[in-house]
Amino acid sequence: RLAGVVRVERETVERLHTDAGPSWVGAGEAWAGVPGVNATRGEGIVVGVIDTGIAAFHPAFAAVDQTGYRHQNPRGRRYGLCNSSAAARCNDKLIGIHDFTNEGARDGSDINGHGTHVAGTAVGNVRTTTIQGQ
Repeated sequence: RLAGVVRVERETVERLHTDAGPSWVGAGEAWAGVPGVNATRGEGIVVGVIDTGIAAFHPAFAAVDQTGYRHQNPRGRRYGLCNSSAAARCNDKLIGIHDFTNEGARDGSDINGHGTHVAGTAVGNVRTTTIQGQ
């Protein structure tokens, strides 16, 4: 009933959860190869994800994945906080962490899991796991 107010909606908190992202983007086909396209695990590619942060110790970013595949840093160096305070969280898979916020510890840690999910979908390691019985 206030002048200038058109509508008021109740705020809701949404949880960001899915286990289908890799299949949505065709990750399995890219890694296994499809007719006319060689199999690749992204060798030589560097991807920057600007999002809510990164859970650096998540298995998606381990230097050696579940299959024994060992990543090699395509640039031969590390970036941002991987050169200082976050160095212990970095490896040849995760070569850079920057924090552009004024939230939390200011160390690039993921504040709600979304950045980790997005980065894991884009460049995460092969993982076989069970989630809620699935």
